[in-house]
Amino acid sequence: MRWLKGRWMGLAAFLGWLFAVLATFYAVQKPLGPEHAQALAGALGEVALAALMWAVAWAWGRRLVQMMASALCLPRAYRHLVSLALGLGGLSLLTLLLGLLGALRPAVGWGVAALLALPVGWDLAVLFQRALAGEAPWQGLRGAWRAASRGEKALALYIGAAFGGSLLLALAPPLGWDSLFYHLTGPRWYLAAGGVRPLSLDLPHLHYPCLVEMLFLWPMLLGGERAAVLIHWGYGLLLTASVAGLTWRELGRRAAPWAVAVFGSMPMLFALASWAYTDLALATYLTLGLWGVLLWREEGRRAYLVLGGASAGLALGVKYTSAPGALGLLILVCLWAWQRPRPLREVLAFAAAAFLAAAPWYLKTWAFTGNPVYPFLFGGTQWDPWRAQWYAEAGTGIGGNLAELLALPLTATLGIRDVNYYDGRMGPLLLGFLPLLAWAVLRARPRPQALWGCLLVAGVQALAWTAGVAWSHALFQSRLLLPALAMAAPAYGWALAQLPSPARPGEFSLRRFLGVVVGLVLLLNLTEQVLDLVARRPLAVLTGQETRDAYLLRNLGSHYAAMQALGMETPPEARVLFLWEPRGYYSPRPCQPDAILDLWPRLVLRHGEPKAIAAALREGGWTHILWHEEGASFVRRSGRTAGMEEVWPAWEGLRACCLRPVWQAEDGTYALYTWR
Repeated sequence: MRWLKGRWMGLAAFLGWLFAVLATFYAVQKPLGPEHAQALAGALGEVALAALMWAVAWAWGRRLVQMMASALCLPRAYRHLVSLALGLGGLSLLTLLLGLLGALRPAVGWGVAALLALPVGWDLAVLFQRALAGEAPWQGLRGAWRAASRGEKALALYIGAAFGGSLLLALAPPLGWDSLFYHLTGPRWYLAAGGVRPLSLDLPHLHYPCLVEMLFLWPMLLGGERAAVLIHWGYGLLLTASVAGLTWRELGRRAAPWAVAVFGSMPMLFALASWAYTDLALATYLTLGLWGVLLWREEGRRAYLVLGGASAGLALGVKYTSAPGALGLLILVCLWAWQRPRPLREVLAFAAAAFLAAAPWYLKTWAFTGNPVYPFLFGGTQWDPWRAQWYAEAGTGIGGNLAELLALPLTATLGIRDVNYYDGRMGPLLLGFLPLLAWAVLRARPRPQALWGCLLVAGVQALAWTAGVAWSHALFQSRLLLPALAMAAPAYGWALAQLPSPARPGEFSLRRFLGVVVGLVLLLNLTEQVLDLVARRPLAVLTGQETRDAYLLRNLGSHYAAMQALGMETPPEARVLFLWEPRGYYSPRPCQPDAILDLWPRLVLRHGEPKAIAAALREGGWTHILWHEEGASFVRRSGRTAGMEEVWPAWEGLRACCLRPVWQAEDGTYALYTWR
């Protein structure tokens, strides 16, 4: 016993000595300074907040799906994915309701979050019990990983690495153009106003369907700016899983890895995942809507139509550009319902679910503007025919030029005419494998009905995009094709899976050769993403080695310098009118962004003389003007002011008679003025 007592005393002395040495060493040589620890804690807090939102959405979405389809034995993957997607839609509607009630306060937000999180605790307890019984969902992953081929493992590692790189950028301060334009600016303004209500400032995009913007608003209410970006990043994962699950279930296991590889070869997928945009959410809901319709055709249960229709309706709540995809789904339902005993009931079930899911967003727009699809078709608040023509740029597209229409797939792939090249990169595989897809479709007997469903809905969306490109240059944005490409990816996967295996060892295999091509493309994509991460250096701001201001100044350049100047060169009561600059998110002062780059032409057309313009602006309470020279030069080069020769001399006249310069960017791109 004495020996044992001495042994424990020796061990205690050793552990005390080790603790003292470690404490002394790290007290002198600190691995993490306070600024580093604070930055890392902030990033982890944003991740935790986003994870809480996703857990709450899944917990409530699962219960909603059980209520809508209690008699169904839903496929596991579809059940989980559609539960999460519908739960996010429900959380967005709840945020809209709180906003309309004027309850956008942190105390209310945290209280509601605590109530919503109660089912999460119950679900975690059930999951823990299943894990103890050896029935946890993840316990089959090890066997699935071992059963996967080397190519499938490499593909999984690529998807993980690419989304991991996007996660680093998503955790850094927001940079995306449309994020700073309206996706985050709208929620910020609503928070400042204490509720979702019509604002006196003119930003037409705030009246678009705003399902995703309401999801951004929730973490921003709780103090999580970057968690809002993580919501869209999560939609990227959800979309990729939906493409994989739909392909596996409807077109075969062999087709799923090919579909994910083709879909994941698009650089825009991971670029969009790092920004607070809405495109990934839109594509997710349309893909899940398609999957629901395919399951209905296969099993004949109307509840699948309800789930598919609800998904399509939520897509309509994200963006107007979802309308062609939703129409394609409705056409598909009509074609297949015609073969059933009561076709009208089937169509009405789908249409009613879509209408109910979409209606709140259009009713909100109608109440605020007098037009449910503002500003299109019927005009509305702060909108007139002149603005409609300016915004649409009608007649500036490629028109009916047959050569340009035939070359459109190549033009879109190369990105040489895309309005936003960086976020619209499709990669080479979709165009490169197009002949193979056509060959497989023409050759196969019989062809899966799911294949026709994917091609029809994707084709309707693609035709609508083509019509938009022919009509207006402003619609030449390849990222607007993303829903069509997501729904076409399963068809590509099926076509590649039809390639025969080599009959003898050493024989040339087209399938193996194309696998090498795909691997090379994915490797090049990953290399480009790594180089972009090196250039942007998000880890510097995430670890506290670089301040938030320094990161934004380095990546946004003179734009953020102008936002800083607003804080330093203007009094707190200042109100700033932006001319030729639509991004207002980082403005420290109340501002009016130039949403569609038409503020100055409208002022000139309305008031004419510079002194009359100055009088109107001063009467409106504007104390400063921020002029963006690059934006003005862009509009001047585009020829949009042709026939309005007085626009540019009027600005020079206003500067000469009424304005005093306050600040100018070093590169001359921005200038801040006040009244004389």
